[in-house]
Amino acid sequence: MIIRQDLAPVLPGKNCFGRMNKKKFLVIHQTGNAARGANAQMHATYQINNTKYKDPREASWHWQVDDKEAIQSFTHDVSCYHASDGSGDGNMHSIAIEGCINADGDYKKSVENMARLAAKILKDENISIMNMKQHYDFARDKKNCPAQIRSGKDGIDWNKFVQMVQGYINEKPIVAGIKVEKPKTDKELADEVIKGIHGTGAERKAKLGSRYDAVQKLVDEMFKPKPVVKPKPVPKPVANKTVTDTYKESGTFYPNDTIIVRNAPSTSATIVARYYKGEHVKYHTVHLKNGYVWLQYTRGNGQQAHIPCRTYSNGKYGTLWGTIK
Repeated sequence: MIIRQDLAPVLPGKNCFGRMNKKKFLVIHQTGNAARGANAQMHATYQINNTKYKDPREASWHWQVDDKEAIQSFTHDVSCYHASDGSGDGNMHSIAIEGCINADGDYKKSVENMARLAAKILKDENISIMNMKQHYDFARDKKNCPAQIRSGKDGIDWNKFVQMVQGYINEKPIVAGIKVEKPKTDKELADEVIKGIHGTGAERKAKLGSRYDAVQKLVDEMFKPKPVVKPKPVPKPVANKTVTDTYKESGTFYPNDTIIVRNAPSTSATIVARYYKGEHVKYHTVHLKNGYVWLQYTRGNGQQAHIPCRTYSNGKYGTLWGTIK
């Protein structure tokens, strides 16, 4: 089973109570949605989109699990709308898991994955298995949930489910059979989109969920033609100037190696900084002095600094220690 995040926005008063969860209980639900395609991703996407609807449903939960993966919609500090007990402990101080029962999924595998996730959460949050409850425990006159487990579907009733969870708790390590997937960066997802991994149109939007807008923006930018930037010429000898000459010139220097920066254009001056390969400095003045070409720039503290960029002697320039644009 893969564990990953596709977080919904936290909007107190709209889709949750806010970040006040003391995490006393773990509450087990089943979605009640047996339609084909009603898997974990569909329910995660629903939670992301719920507050965009004209009449949003007052329902939210932390996790949804199917036969392949578990997706987290809210971090555990959020108090979600799921236990039907108003501002009681069920809503305010518990973590909710919804188990998927979609017809095109493997029901037993989905329940197994839910038990694995339940064991991990109990262990991670230091919650006793005695405090793993059914939705029914907080809403006896309102909800027969988790309905399929309560009816013993495919031989898995509540007692059997608790035994499964305890068995996974006893495993060392607790994450046996679980792969926790590190969330991919927007750039990584954009690269995958370009390779065709996430499909197009509505399919791509559903797969990327809350990440869609940021990823699509990156994809659009990656397809834009790149402007051609002409490099600025490197400092050259200036007619009728001596080795101590100074002249105005602006540009950006990109060093190829570590270079020591001083507070005056001299190797005997005080060291004030170092620049490394991969960094750059914007200069405004050039000094031909003491055997080097020095680029003068203004530091963040407003003081002036000088970085050498090549040797200079008797009108001859050495190899530039980087590039200038």
